[in-house]
Amino acid sequence: MMVFDTPITIRIVACATEVLNLGLADFLQSLGTYLVSQATQQAVRRLLPFGVVDFVDFLYFLDDLHDRERLAVPDLFLPKLELRERTVNQFSLTIRSDLPDFGHVLIGLLTAMADNHGALVMLEYGGSQERRGIDCNCAA
Repeated sequence: MMVFDTPITIRIVACATEVLNLGLADFLQSLGTYLVSQATQQAVRRLLPFGVVDFVDFLYFLDDLHDRERLAVPDLFLPKLELRERTVNQFSLTIRSDLPDFGHVLIGLLTAMADNHGALVMLEYGGSQERRGIDCNCAA
């Protein structure tokens, strides 16, 4: 995990998708899953909360992830996230990032974490310029 300027990061991702013959969304979702599921990514795993009761508690933790990340892994960049509860077990997660399509990374991360917590979730990425975010519906 190395830090690059945004244009370089975008080009690296483009090259990786070309070499692997994957669509951008699939590649980024796989990257998000990898970041939280592989033992080699312990620095990222340390950012995640221990002792949360369920996936909904994990979602509420995301509001503080940006500040926590700066303390634990200064070289890692994570966008600012804002969670809003729309109704019981329905949330929207707004992403503040210069990297286009970063929400797909979060889809992979959230999918892996939902599985880790035994939660059934439906995630939808709204990647428009006006609203970069994820809609999350959690089964009770």
